[in-house]
Amino acid sequence: MLDEIDVKILKVLQREGRISMLNLADRVGLSSTPCARRVKQMEDSGVIESYVALVNPQAIGMKVAALINVQLQHSKQFRQIFEHKVTQISRVLGCFVTAGTNDYLLYVVAKDISDLAEWSRDVLITIPGVSHTHTSVVLEILKSSTELPLDCLSEK
Repeated sequence: MLDEIDVKILKVLQREGRISMLNLADRVGLSSTPCARRVKQMEDSGVIESYVALVNPQAIGMKVAALINVQLQHSKQFRQIFEHKVTQISRVLGCFVTAGTNDYLLYVVAKDISDLAEWSRDVLITIPGVSHTHTSVVLEILKSSTELPLDCLSEK
């Protein structure tokens, strides 16, 4: 279980993954050795999965984002094929299994609308078992975050 200091460490690391251990320890009120020990324990236990650089999609020419609902023909084989294939596609930034009318929700990026249409036509709908897709093009992103709401861990 995470204590108050672990939560403080995670809050800082979620925003500043490249912070030095010395600065992190200072920010959370520890000396560097116990702080490093806590970070290592959270890494080893899987609480901290990895450290990444967040790249701005617009800055590298990925100007379109879309949310795509996918319906599959219902069979274990089609589900396994779809999940294997879609997790190998780099433009799919998120794949979520959903309840309700659709089976999956994909979050994808593309260079432009033509690129998105071509990918959808030539790749997505050719995956065996895909019976229907519905694409919503993102017009504007008002909020996008990788930070988990850690404050709720201490709420009772």
